[in-house]
Amino acid sequence: MRNPCMLLLVLTVIASHGAPETIQPLIRINQIGYVPEGNKVAVLADPQVGPDAELEFTPGSTYQVRHWSNDAIAFEGTPVPWNNGATHEQSGDRGWWFDFSGLTDTGSYYIWDVDNAVGSYRFEIAHDVYDDILRVASKSYFYQRLAFEKTAEFAGEAWADGPAFIGPGQDTECRSVYDRNNPDSARDLRGGWMDAGDYNKYVTFAESPVHQLLTAYRERPEAFGDSNRIPESGNGLPDILDEVHFEMQWLSRMQEPDGSVILKMGEIDFNGTTPPSSDTRPRYYVPPCSSSTIAAAGMYAHAALVFRQFDVWKAFADQLESQALAAWSWYHENPKSDSCDDQIVKAGDADRSLEAQEKSAMIAAIYLHMLTGDSSFRTYIEDNYLEPDIELEGWSGRWVYIHFLYEAFQHYMNFVGAPEAVAMAVRNKTINNEDEEFFDWTEADLYRAYMPDSQYHWGSNSVKANMGNASWNYITHNIEEVDLAERRLRAENLLHYMLGVNPLGIVYLSNMGDYGAEVSVTEFYHSWFKDGSEWDQNPAPGFVPGGPNQSYTGNYPFPVDTPPQKMYAEFNGGFSQSWEITENGIYYQSAFVKLVSKFASGWDQPLDLSDSDGDGILNEFENWFGLDPTTADSMQSKIRIEILDTIPHLTFTRQAGVDPTRILPMWSTDLQQWHTFDLTQTLTLNTENNQVTLALPLPGAKSEARYIRFVIPTQDQTSPTLTLN
Repeated sequence: MRNPCMLLLVLTVIASHGAPETIQPLIRINQIGYVPEGNKVAVLADPQVGPDAELEFTPGSTYQVRHWSNDAIAFEGTPVPWNNGATHEQSGDRGWWFDFSGLTDTGSYYIWDVDNAVGSYRFEIAHDVYDDILRVASKSYFYQRLAFEKTAEFAGEAWADGPAFIGPGQDTECRSVYDRNNPDSARDLRGGWMDAGDYNKYVTFAESPVHQLLTAYRERPEAFGDSNRIPESGNGLPDILDEVHFEMQWLSRMQEPDGSVILKMGEIDFNGTTPPSSDTRPRYYVPPCSSSTIAAAGMYAHAALVFRQFDVWKAFADQLESQALAAWSWYHENPKSDSCDDQIVKAGDADRSLEAQEKSAMIAAIYLHMLTGDSSFRTYIEDNYLEPDIELEGWSGRWVYIHFLYEAFQHYMNFVGAPEAVAMAVRNKTINNEDEEFFDWTEADLYRAYMPDSQYHWGSNSVKANMGNASWNYITHNIEEVDLAERRLRAENLLHYMLGVNPLGIVYLSNMGDYGAEVSVTEFYHSWFKDGSEWDQNPAPGFVPGGPNQSYTGNYPFPVDTPPQKMYAEFNGGFSQSWEITENGIYYQSAFVKLVSKFASGWDQPLDLSDSDGDGILNEFENWFGLDPTTADSMQSKIRIEILDTIPHLTFTRQAGVDPTRILPMWSTDLQQWHTFDLTQTLTLNTENNQVTLALPLPGAKSEARYIRFVIPTQDQTSPTLTLN
């Protein structure tokens, strides 16, 4: 067991030419790197309180950014004291900011303190700097799969393992924990992801990551590729959806013939073995409950909504739709309970309060309405969206704990069939959701990623990431009434925190040395990578641990009065309750995956906002629609309008390599109230001939006018717009 703070005592000597001879880890940087047009601020730390209080560092007056290969100076500036030299209470550090955002040239660099003759770790500036991080973080779900062989070809030699829990009495013939001797209670419940560091599987705990990963894909499909080096890679489907598909197959098996859904499954003791395939304990399930049934209804509907756009999954999408309707009916026709889990099956309590179940019911209604168009779901939403259990009027910036409800509402406000009152209420609440403390990022935090002390609890890293996601939601939905540039900056700084700009100088992902991190997580609580095993300090890469937890109750020897941001250490022994700090979770992972996907390739590529041919249409729009920006020509001659199944479709041929989702389509009936499209439902791409088909919404009465506009989001209030009618 090691405290990462102790790593700061070591100054690394580099022998190669063109790199700093002495590394000063207290120069806190994003160790992975930065996008060219993004915000770049190093935090120079001088610890005052905490396990590293004996360290001292005062930066010099001249700081440079130098090329890693030859020491050439690329940028020079002066550090600025944070808050007039005050000590930051959450970290116990005082510090300085060195802003080098003006450096936009791509390359490999380090920061050099001229007076002290010390440098930072290496970092990259590149448009695709986060692509590998997104792939590796997404691949963690592959390592969490159960009943699936992880061959060395895909898992790596160090983490290869056979399929787990498919032996006698295990997942293929899992019995009710209350009827263990009855073979008729056996169910085939194989597959799915282990929830966290344990080998168990919970339907209610899957609600957050399933919705978040589906939403992440729907909002930015171009960020997710087909090259994560999982067995399905290369099948023409996004790997992140392959992973969700694997989870949904298990969730589908959890439903009983009457529509109810089994609550959870796993072991009845804590005597697990490693690797997972070696564990021969019998497995049991907890019978259905209202909480798991309504949670599953929403997941079935949301997955069907996304999967039906892919031919190979259309039959499964139809099946999930039927299962969602059956679960919805069972939930509303049977008694509800918030005490189904007595925890005989270990370890987490999978129960949900009745209030939380009503939130899940709203989510299910939203996705079922979007999926089926059935007006009964619209009516349910209209009748219940202002109920106290839904808390529409009670949302605050800390929606991060129920992000899947908030995201469902935000996408629903742009749905063609959404009631106008609901859409307006959601939009107004989003606009007015100006929690000053939540969105403050400057003087509030030395490390530029503020959240209140109370949020440094079990799983705090997911809160950090979801605060970034909350900020970016304003950009996703083009909420022009707020400062979108500041929202982007807030989200970006929260990502920097996760990747090294924090008081421990650690990348909060496991084993990332091969991906640019000098200091990353080497130990975290997991039944596979447990203390004393051969994977103890060599876990699979890409896992997000829970994070600093000021409410930790174990016996790890943290110093008295350790600041909240430093209540983290690398240890994985169960005796010390390390799961309260270092355990991973599929919900922590989805929060980070969604956040980093916003900064993957393409988001900051330079826009061509000139009008070369003087025809009044910006080059960026002409490129997107496949027109020649150097020749004035008619847009109507290049775009075909067809009526398919009563719905108008625009069809055009884009240029090869032009991002088909970069421009945001919106619709309106009055040129006042504009709604965004859900591109995963309206956009079809033919990669062979670069043809794009965009299905236009058909809202309201057929006599109403239809207006379409295309917006190039620029994270500020100057987004270029093209309007068609």
